[in-house]
Amino acid sequence: MRPELRNRLLFGLPMAALVMGCIIYDLNSGNHWGILSLLSICVIMACGEIKGLGKAHGYSIPLIPLTVSCLALMGWFAAQALNLIPLELQKIPGVALIIGMAFVWQSLSHLSKHGYADYTRHLGLGSFGLVYVGICGGMIFNLAVIEQPGNVSAGTQLVIMMICACKLGDVFAYFGGRAFGKHKLAPRVSPGKTWEGFFSAFFGAVVGTLFACWIIGMAVPEQSLALPELWQQIVWGLLLAPIGVVGDLVESCLKRDADVKDSSTAIPGFGGFLDLFDAVLFAAPVAYVLTLFLL
Repeated sequence: MRPELRNRLLFGLPMAALVMGCIIYDLNSGNHWGILSLLSICVIMACGEIKGLGKAHGYSIPLIPLTVSCLALMGWFAAQALNLIPLELQKIPGVALIIGMAFVWQSLSHLSKHGYADYTRHLGLGSFGLVYVGICGGMIFNLAVIEQPGNVSAGTQLVIMMICACKLGDVFAYFGGRAFGKHKLAPRVSPGKTWEGFFSAFFGAVVGTLFACWIIGMAVPEQSLALPELWQQIVWGLLLAPIGVVGDLVESCLKRDADVKDSSTAIPGFGGFLDLFDAVLFAAPVAYVLTLFLL
């Protein structure tokens, strides 16, 4: 067995169990502390990896402004979704205000340390990190708090379905590409990815969605499924599969541009947190839009 595959099995299964355990806790408890805790940890680690990717270029991305701003976005999304914002503050454009203040803070931090040198590149990567980690991460929480009449856990279920669709799609793409791959998908970005692996991801994403529905049925049999119809589950998997693949390619662009193999070495066999959750982050806004048509 290849060392990379061995490490993925050794570290991937416990991590998957931890993630699913936190989300299933939310299913049973009716709150969202499990997902919020996981997202907060991922945001902090991902911001550090964005800074690391910038450092590989020779850029010094201000870490504290980026991390605090992304956590502030997460907090605003959470407070808004859970109706925790006082009435007198509800008229404040929270997301726009946080992004604007983040831009000012990052600009001042850069000017005080580096003057005008590489200003556009530094602020460009910092702003990208704010959207990629802060906004897309916040959309995962917004997805988690979606409710259906008589089904308060619908959003949590959808997060499970999204994660399983993206990750099983990734697994099937990996093995499908290794077994049948002959035609390169994006050789300039990720030479190992093939069209055969891409189409395998569709099957894997559907399997992942059906698997998530089975887990939900086992964990909380008294609750109805957010997507009760088979056609809804299949559409969910089929539409998230290509988005997950593109999300992986986007993160590959970051790594290739920085001339590194992984976003970090935090997770043996996987690389960094961005390597592990790139597809999920990228898919979150699309999954949210998808619920508007399927629920």
